[in-house]
Amino acid sequence: MEQSLRQLRDVLDRYRGSYAKLNGARDLGDYLDRTRPREDEELLTEPILADLLESVLGFPRDSYFPQLGSGGLKPDFTPHDLVAHRFVLDAKSSTQELDRHEGQIRAYIDQRQLDYGVLFNLRELRVYRRGERDLLEEGRVLVEAVERLVCRLYGLPVDLEDGVVAHAVRRAARGLPAEEA
Repeated sequence: MEQSLRQLRDVLDRYRGSYAKLNGARDLGDYLDRTRPREDEELLTEPILADLLESVLGFPRDSYFPQLGSGGLKPDFTPHDLVAHRFVLDAKSSTQELDRHEGQIRAYIDQRQLDYGVLFNLRELRVYRRGERDLLEEGRVLVEAVERLVCRLYGLPVDLEDGVVAHAVRRAARGLPAEEA
């Protein structure tokens, strides 16, 4: 767990220059709190997701197809071995609400007859399963795990961590942005 936290922190810290360049922020939290004057999918979300895949989750660079950039009807990251890894990942700009892209990720998993589709926009991560209407319980667990990692990364006390995680899980379950949960 400690190693995963360090890897996550290292990945997010690697982009400090991009946060500063895009909106004058000093770190990811500051970046997301500030106004983002333009879409950042290609500039930030896709590179961070690729870095997380490789550095934190251990996917070698040559084990997935990146389909980066705008346009096209392909998810941003598709594993080469779709028998062993029955999912696709799609990155969106941090300015985009993931609800708007649920149909797109579901089309990707249906077209490829995969089990899962993951949407990511720097603010949240959602996991969908083919044939099911709601976010997966596994997605809720993943949201909880990510929130706990971030809380520990920033050294929050356990009682505060529990509150943050409960809020995030409620927000993800309802598909609401943080301010509406």
